[in-house]
Amino acid sequence: MKKVLSPKEAEKIQNEIFRKMSGEKKLKLAFEINGKILKIARKKMKLRYPNLDPISFSKKLYKHLSLRREFYEDLFNQFLKK
Repeated sequence: MKKVLSPKEAEKIQNEIFRKMSGEKKLKLAFEINGKILKIARKKMKLRYPNLDPISFSKKLYKHLSLRREFYEDLFNQFLKK
């Protein structure tokens, strides 16, 4: 049976991994995560606003991501579950 880590233990391990990564690898990881979060955001927004034209959709998506921290955190948590 696998041991379940506490949030503090998991954070410590994650920080150790990040310290060992090169700057280039950290940047690549950040872009990958950001891309996946945006993909989830687009899917979620399409469900909420299926009839928006592309420009209105982009504006609404930007507004949600920049002004609604909870929305972004929810997307990030969904990404972590995958």
